[in-house]
Amino acid sequence: MNPLDWNGQQFLAMYGPFLLFVCVGAVIWKRLLNRPSDVPTPAELDLNPYLAATLESEDTAVRAAVVALVHDGALKFGEEDEELSVAKALPTRALELERVVHAAVAQGKTSLGELREAAQTELSRIVQSLRARGFMRTPEQDSRYRHHPRLFLLAALALGVMKVMVGLSRDRPVGFLVLQILLGGGVGFALLSGGSRLTPRGREALRLLRKRHEPLRTTAASEGSAQTMSTRDVALAMALFGVGGLALVGGHSLLRDYLFPPSPAGGGGSGGDGSSSSSSSSCSSSSSCSSSSSCSGGSSGCGGCGGGGGD
Repeated sequence: MNPLDWNGQQFLAMYGPFLLFVCVGAVIWKRLLNRPSDVPTPAELDLNPYLAATLESEDTAVRAAVVALVHDGALKFGEEDEELSVAKALPTRALELERVVHAAVAQGKTSLGELREAAQTELSRIVQSLRARGFMRTPEQDSRYRHHPRLFLLAALALGVMKVMVGLSRDRPVGFLVLQILLGGGVGFALLSGGSRLTPRGREALRLLRKRHEPLRTTAASEGSAQTMSTRDVALAMALFGVGGLALVGGHSLLRDYLFPPSPAGGGGSGGDGSSSSSSSSCSSSSSCSSSSSCSGGSSGCGGCGGGGGD
């Protein structure tokens, strides 16, 4: 029997559980589309700090490069004008993202937005490398991950909308059904919104990296540690433990505000002050570490919502 011809009470009794089933199914489907989920190999965890930092965000990678360059003395941060400027030429060991950021500052680009724009080509290359390792979804995978479960939910909501139209055409009350559609759609899309850029494999790599380099957190927070840590370890600390790594760049208290500007509402910097604000990272061959990684019922009622089968 065509469900559009059911009477209001019958349809309402079926549609609430149906929407719940669709919402749960869409969430499960979305998780199944987020692949791969196997544990990364040690070789795949051998990333330089900027590959790892990009797993958190491209902004994290740019910030890590700025901190590393200031620590190395290639860039300086003026306490009076609160801007970056070139202090010396880059060392030959500099990584490509460091070179791009250094060149952009030399051209007068000092804001984080300008630096990210200048580094977009290199950041895109980094993202491609992470996708090749299965740490981030490819564009095709991401499209299926974001859109297919929503289409499943939309099809279920469309059935309810069709029944509303049938009810209106037959001059029947449809208020309860409209409420079900709104509640089900709101909850469903809320459950399906957002989501990390990382695959389960990428999240596992992040977990392994932070566990492996936990001692770096203590070192990074120690006074005077800047003199004993390499530039790679500074970038790694920034990528792994966020703005807390700025203790490495002693004497630049305003650098924290530059990297994490206060929100317009007056809150703290977007980066916070701990590891939750940052991504995983890894050591390069020049780092003191070995290998690292990076771090993804409706209501029923007696007022029926549509006409009976014969109307």
